Amino acid sequence: MRIIITGVPGSGKTTLAKALAKKLNAEYIDLNALAKKHAVLRKSGKEFEINLQKLQRFLVVFLEGKKHFVLEGHLACEIKIPCDLVVIFRCNPLVLMKRLKKRGYNKAKIVDNALAEAQDYFPIKVAENYRVKYIEVDSTKRLLTKKLTNLVKRGTSCRINWGKELRWLASQGL
Repeated sequence: MRIIITGVPGSGKTTLAKALAKKLNAEYIDLNALAKKHAVLRKSGKEFEINLQKLQRFLVVFLEGKKHFVLEGHLACEIKIPCDLVVIFRCNPLVLMKRLKKRGYNKAKIVDNALAEAQDYFPIKVAENYRVKYIEVDSTKRLLTKKLTNLVKRGTSCRINWGKELRWLASQGL
């Protein structure tokens, strides 16, 4: 099975993608590491710039013939990657803000990511770019590998709505 895991930074993608790949006996692929290694991601001052078209072309060739992989990265929602299933990790924006602060993100980046999550950015982009089934997984609380594996195998999804959190963010002027 070819699985893409995407979601906002800080949602727990990397840890669980590695564990899921091991559990499914599939190759784990770190999209950010690939982008850096193959020069489609470059640093510009304090920020990174990505050439999404170049990344997509590279991935089509790189993944050709691969039948079992778990590819993880927040950029995966932005491009079309050949796959069988997309898993979107969702995290309560208020919890996400705390996680990103602990990681040392600046305030603007924390707010941008929290708003992206609250406004369903990742499900919207996945629906635009993929024609395969996708599932949403709430990763706000600790998500166990076994639970994620069962969700993936069953293709079970829940519709996540952060409307209350979005209203709170708006009330704070964010």
